[in-house]
Amino acid sequence: MANYYASARTNYFELKNMDAFKEEMSNYGVEVSEKHGTEMVCLLGNDPDSGCFPSYNCETDEEVDFPQVVAPFLKNGWVAIFMEAGAEKLRYVHGHAVAINNEGEERFINLTEIYDLAAELGEYVTEAQY
Repeated sequence: MANYYASARTNYFELKNMDAFKEEMSNYGVEVSEKHGTEMVCLLGNDPDSGCFPSYNCETDEEVDFPQVVAPFLKNGWVAIFMEAGAEKLRYVHGHAVAINNEGEERFINLTEIYDLAAELGEYVTEAQY
């Protein structure tokens, strides 16, 4: 059985309170990277096992929806975009992105949506996996 390895990061966005945000992120083991000369940050998924963004809080050991954890820290009008792409060897390739605002409103896309689009182009569409 192969392992899933991913790369994950966000765009740059501004926060209401940098210190409170960094303290909260310390519960998740996520790297907070500040953009030099600005008040903007991005998040880098650095899970040593998968490279994904966390799905649980290290302090409480509870499952979380990580973008929803970040949302309340966003300044009004700012949107954080979480992107992840990875693979389990060459068995399949996975990718998705979530955009979220400070009110917790989300938009989500997944690479598998290409199959629905491809069906508009032809009758025979197989999945890119084995």
